[in-house]
Amino acid sequence: MSYKLPERWAAKILANQASIGIYAKNILLWTPKSNMYLDPEGTNLGNDLGGELGEFRAAPTSESFGASLKITF
Repeated sequence: MSYKLPERWAAKILANQASIGIYAKNILLWTPKSNMYLDPEGTNLGNDLGGELGEFRAAPTSESFGASLKITF
């Protein structure tokens, strides 16, 4: 998600445009009650028979979040 700053603010630093934004990924995990152990996006075995028998090699997925600043001169 980003927000374009007013052009008069960008003009104060001799820029044409400026925008700020934020992002977040994997900040909330929703799974059914029957799945208490693994994140479906982080599985290594896939959705075939190997995945049905259990997940043995999955690492937890990492959360990421941050901010961005874009300036066009």
